[in-house]
Amino acid sequence: VLSLVADNAGLYFGDTAMAAGKHWASVGDMAYDNFSETDGAVVIRGDMTFGGWDASVSYFSDPTDGDLDQLSLGASGAFGSVNVAVAYQAEETDNNLNGGGKFDGSGVFGLSVGTSFSGADVSFAYVTNSTAGENSMGFAVSYPAGPVTIGGWYVVESNAALDNAFGVSADYANGPIAVSVAWESVNAAEDWSIEGSYDVGNGLTVLAGVADAGDDYYVAGSYDLGGGAALLVSYADDQALDSVDAVGGPEYQNGTTVELSFAF
Repeated sequence: VLSLVADNAGLYFGDTAMAAGKHWASVGDMAYDNFSETDGAVVIRGDMTFGGWDASVSYFSDPTDGDLDQLSLGASGAFGSVNVAVAYQAEETDNNLNGGGKFDGSGVFGLSVGTSFSGADVSFAYVTNSTAGENSMGFAVSYPAGPVTIGGWYVVESNAALDNAFGVSADYANGPIAVSVAWESVNAAEDWSIEGSYDVGNGLTVLAGVADAGDDYYVAGSYDLGGGAALLVSYADDQALDSVDAVGGPEYQNGTTVELSFAF
């Protein structure tokens, strides 16, 4: 990714997020928030901050004809204690699959809001897919109880052929230990995951998890080398080959990965 960044604006070119996906805040698993994602594609995106709001506009850069494809817009900010996110994606048919395997040509508009009261975080999201002529509406709530945070969500689908989706989760974080357990039912298909990490100290963290209803698992270790350098070693097994190199919450690549990164 090439970038040119100032205090209140930035321009990005390369394998970076589309504007809608950068700002959209989904509630659970919504069938019709079909915003395109970047999967090795070239994106040009501009970001701007004004009045406490962040806004973005982007296109896919089509390498075959030089066109800019699929307008994508996104914005997020707050009205007092209420957080708001808006996302829009234009319908696109002339794309030459430059968005990779995660491109979706649907026209989509989404609005999500969230706030907190009495210690609970509550959110609502609505998304409409003009290409499919369908929409999804979801609600979510989470509540911390000591080191444990309990959450739940429910999504209503306009398409009568789809079952409404729902899920629950429990996250534990105390000192060096973090554990996350989640279960969901999406269109009558159940899924679950158990994932955790342990901060050994001296910059070393070990991670392990089982996801995708037991079809995926991973073990990993990350080590802070200091000076902005970090080493990651992971092994992930996507047995059904359906996670597209995004195994578990950390989204590890299938197989063995050794990654050295630098921040400067």
